[in-house]
Amino acid sequence: MTVTTGQTASAAFYYSDTHAGTATLTASASGFSSVTQTETVGAAPLQTITVSPSTASVVVGGSQTFNASGSDSFGNPVGVAGAGWTTTAPGTLVPTSGTATTFTGTGAGSGLVRAAVGLVSGSASVTVTAQPLSAPTGVGATLRGKRIQISWQPVAGAVAYNIYRGTTPGGEGAAPYAGGLTSVKVHLTVTDTRTGAVKTYDNPQGTAFRPIQDSSAFATCP
Repeated sequence: MTVTTGQTASAAFYYSDTHAGTATLTASASGFSSVTQTETVGAAPLQTITVSPSTASVVVGGSQTFNASGSDSFGNPVGVAGAGWTTTAPGTLVPTSGTATTFTGTGAGSGLVRAAVGLVSGSASVTVTAQPLSAPTGVGATLRGKRIQISWQPVAGAVAYNIYRGTTPGGEGAAPYAGGLTSVKVHLTVTDTRTGAVKTYDNPQGTAFRPIQDSSAFATCP
């Protein structure tokens, strides 16, 4: 800036800074003491929301935490404490507002996890895969008269079981001998035709159906 001879002040001017924070302006001239002025520069309005991680993969029942951060058009940080969270992926978000949320997959598929403040939003992609199943353990067979009763321990995440039959170990056929044995809700009523006594059995939804072994249910049981 130039101060005209005989004048004690320059023309008005404007200072623009792209970095939020504190800046110091210094004015100096030959033969005069310099002076300073401290300026506080605030961030511009929110321009961009970034969600991290930008991609994630979880199994059904698994979780992933996502964080949101905001910035203005110059890259200065802008708070996004009021961000709202939504998802198009098969899962749930807790909480649904704030700077972070946890996504929990409820089914196989993919979609977006999005954070938004007003009209500004950012998103991350998430893929939910089916949980790998382990082989059943505790498999056993018991002869019951002319029938063979097969039992096993439930497998976490399994919704159905297939049974294969063979005359030698490893020689089972490709087609299931019995299939569709599911973890459905069951209410079974058994009536003793001799005495009329009634016995009921229940299997809760989501629990693998287990063979019923109750030889003491009726007085007429062998």
